[in-house]
Amino acid sequence: FFMVADVVDDAQVGSFCDAAREDAGVPQLLLNNAALINRPAPLWEVSGEEFSRVVDVNIKGVANVLRHALPIMIENGRGIVVN
Repeated sequence: FFMVADVVDDAQVGSFCDAAREDAGVPQLLLNNAALINRPAPLWEVSGEEFSRVVDVNIKGVANVLRHALPIMIENGRGIVVN
């Protein structure tokens, strides 16, 4: 199964999880590996927009995926999450 989804977009994550379950069944492994890093620079030189994008992907993205995938895994009574 392959599908592109923006982890920051909750609706896209929901669609991804629904499609993955329909195509491949209940996931046994969830690997949260979407992440960004800002350019190497002192914090005061990193724009607020750049910093927000890193936080959105690295923190909110993980939360969005967990919110959609965990109920499916819990319903199945098993699963492994790697962050």
